[in-house]
Amino acid sequence: MILSRLGKPFALAEYGPDNKTTTKCGTLDLTMLISQIKQVMPNVIYFKLWSDYNGPAGNMYWSLISNKRAAELLNDPWVITAEEVPKFGRTLTGK
Repeated sequence: MILSRLGKPFALAEYGPDNKTTTKCGTLDLTMLISQIKQVMPNVIYFKLWSDYNGPAGNMYWSLISNKRAAELLNDPWVITAEEVPKFGRTLTGK
């Protein structure tokens, strides 16, 4: 069954390559992710990237800060940052 047929929102939580994939800092291009979301999974409501770490296969640079096109990803009209999420009843001070 295709998940989108349920008509419910879904997310890509803890998203990243498998733990056997190593990347050099600044080589991963996550603009490919947002491109695929637009084309194949337009009902995705959020994605959360993994962080950089030293895994079984070596250094893995997956975080946004290690992304070679992070600014382009963040400027995509489909992407919002935590600062842009509505506060829903909270003041700007967080109360």
